[in-house]
Amino acid sequence: MTGSSPRIYKRPLAHTEHPDEYCIGGLAPVYLGDVLAGRYKIFRKLGHGSQSTVWLARDLRCSKCVAVKVPTAVDCHVLEPSHHPNTSSLLDRFVLESPNGKHECIVLEPLGRTLRAVIDQSLEIKFGSDDSGEYYARYNPHHWTIALARDFCRQVIIALDSLHSQGTAHRDVQPGNIAMALSYDIDSRSMDEIQQEGAWYSDLVPSDETDDWDAKNLKALGEDIAWVQRLDEKPLDPTEIQYTVRASPLHDEIVFDDSQPFRAVLFDFGFSRRFEDCDHPLTQVDNYRPPEAILPTTVT
Repeated sequence: MTGSSPRIYKRPLAHTEHPDEYCIGGLAPVYLGDVLAGRYKIFRKLGHGSQSTVWLARDLRCSKCVAVKVPTAVDCHVLEPSHHPNTSSLLDRFVLESPNGKHECIVLEPLGRTLRAVIDQSLEIKFGSDDSGEYYARYNPHHWTIALARDFCRQVIIALDSLHSQGTAHRDVQPGNIAMALSYDIDSRSMDEIQQEGAWYSDLVPSDETDDWDAKNLKALGEDIAWVQRLDEKPLDPTEIQYTVRASPLHDEIVFDDSQPFRAVLFDFGFSRRFEDCDHPLTQVDNYRPPEAILPTTVT
């Protein structure tokens, strides 16, 4: 949806993306319980942005958990990440056809907190505003140290060196695009253990007496799922987005101390380009762009 496009839907009550982003050329309607590409069963939403939604899924072929990134239909640029421990691992790719267009989806390893979340949690604890509960407080960075910051920087530089050696520029390096690798084997955990918060099957009541349920025809929902309503009060067409889901990122369960190493992972290659294509300007302004990309004069 562009800034000049008229609003169609009411703002959802849950903290989710606006339904107006589900338009021709925009986001693809994805629902809990959907099976994408005939193998990836969606059971938790990990995140969303202006260009994509990210879902946790179970690969029905091998019973492994994966992250499925579903971009907008107009965002057809998908650059394959490098194979390196400090960059996100591409496991598969497929095309999803929705009422809004064709979406070039990628399947990645599931990741934990972003560096931005780690920093925010550290500040919340320092200034006494953290209320994340006993479970999450156990893994919060109670002491943000220079050594910890250096380790993050070291691993990000290693990731960039790997990309640059392959002639690829990431072009969007910022704390929100650096995440922690999970410290545990997610595939060894049950669905209940994985789903510790956020929308879940218990939030969705079947529309009939069978064990199956139609994701587009639900009777009830939890507080993490919001029905979509039109501003003109007209009923939704079956091709329109029916409900949106609050994102619930995975927790890496890393305790930041000297005894536990961690692996930082650079991800989100939506703005990345080959070196020879970097004369194409970025489509959005970010707070972490270098001075020479902002100032009208050459910076030395």
